[in-house]
Amino acid sequence: MRRGMVGALVWLAVLACTVPIDVDSNSSSSGGGGSSGGGGSSGGGGSSGGSGASSESGSSGGGTSVAGVSSSGRMGGSSGGVSGGGGSSGRGGSSQGSSSGSLPGGVDPSFGNGGQVLFTVGILDVLPKDDGTILVSTYDAYGTNGPPDAGALVQLTAAGALDTSFGTGGVLNLQAMGSAAVSIVRMAQGPQGARLVGSVGTMENSAWRHHLITASVSATGALMDVVVPTLGGGLTGAAAMATAVKPGGDWATIGWGQPVPGKYVAKGNATGLDGAFGSGGVVLTPDGLTVDANVEVGNGRVVVLRSTGDSVNTGVTTFTLVAYNSTGALDATFGTGGVVTLCDGPVESWLPLHMDAQGKVLVGVNCNGAGGAREARLIRVLSNGSPDTAFGSSGTVVLNQGSGEISLGALDVDAQGRIYVAGLNVVPGTPVTPASRRLFVTRLLSTGAVDPGTTGSGTTFVEDSSAEDPPQIVRVDAQGNALLVFHGLLRRLVF
Repeated sequence: MRRGMVGALVWLAVLACTVPIDVDSNSSSSGGGGSSGGGGSSGGGGSSGGSGASSESGSSGGGTSVAGVSSSGRMGGSSGGVSGGGGSSGRGGSSQGSSSGSLPGGVDPSFGNGGQVLFTVGILDVLPKDDGTILVSTYDAYGTNGPPDAGALVQLTAAGALDTSFGTGGVLNLQAMGSAAVSIVRMAQGPQGARLVGSVGTMENSAWRHHLITASVSATGALMDVVVPTLGGGLTGAAAMATAVKPGGDWATIGWGQPVPGKYVAKGNATGLDGAFGSGGVVLTPDGLTVDANVEVGNGRVVVLRSTGDSVNTGVTTFTLVAYNSTGALDATFGTGGVVTLCDGPVESWLPLHMDAQGKVLVGVNCNGAGGAREARLIRVLSNGSPDTAFGSSGTVVLNQGSGEISLGALDVDAQGRIYVAGLNVVPGTPVTPASRRLFVTRLLSTGAVDPGTTGSGTTFVEDSSAEDPPQIVRVDAQGNALLVFHGLLRRLVF
């Protein structure tokens, strides 16, 4: 571990020089409520990000935008800023983001403009904080204003406006001097502020190289405890592809290391890598026909959702949970030799995973069902890897949102143990239209039953969407509201 290395110090020095965010109150279209703060062509995370808002991310009104979306809803443009507007009529869903039918789940109209905040750069994570503010990690995939993947932290008030007490005008620019770029993959509320884990990229010997980075950020945007750890396992660099971080500072990450092939699992804490785990905090994982889709940490172990199989030729993979103990060895107390087999299914690059304080592991997997049809399953296992019979049917819940197939994207669990799961319902063999794609977020009880809510009609948010991929971020705040990220739109859903 190296603490306060030169690269990190240069990065910290530059963070003090943030770029002011311009305001364009005239970019408000229909829906009213245009805010007068934030945005700007070079604030936030850049002017035009790879995952930024296109005309599909909400055209009529568009919602509050951060980091330079033009009034036409296209990427980039100099008329950006926090624009007005209520609902979205394109990829984001129906006008005003209303839920269909009589279901009580719906967009909170008091949040942002018409219930949403529009970002024109990619969003890596969202953290609803204990004080009611919302921290958003963004990145500029195309490097419009600097190195590729240069990131920023944006803090919003509970109402969805830029929190001007944070950073400069609500934005902490993570773009560093020269060739370095920092992007924060995962965040958690900690005792001294938000805990951050991500990647820092630098140009070394004419080649782009990534390193892990951990830090904390205060309520006002001051960075603390910045660590760029020295990697074990013979790795000279590593990108954080998926990361878990806990309030106390424990974290784990998976990804590709350098030199390649170097798939790895790393475990650390607030001071750096955990030297007792593997070799210097790193365990190299099998190469070849394996893909690590997500990771969790807690209860003295790291759990990885892994898929194995000849996906190129067959399109089918076997999903497993793989547990590593505190030393980095396969945990023999979990499943069979540290492995629990879940099901066979189609190849997925990302699937949701959660571990609770008792060590129960909840995972969302798209499995092959009867007749080859795809089933979206939530599977929960106990700390020893056996099915949790108190959940669904023998530990499994099959989600059903009408006809078609479901692709799962994200889940979170609130303090009461209720489960919020987000996905996309797709009618196979049909054109990509709102009629054939339905975005949903549903809340389940800890038993796996759909939460009937106070009205008895269930708590599910559903809307038509022309998207091809499910949402990949849903986070729950202290009031039980779901913060949903979908194609640059941050929404708050009230259940």
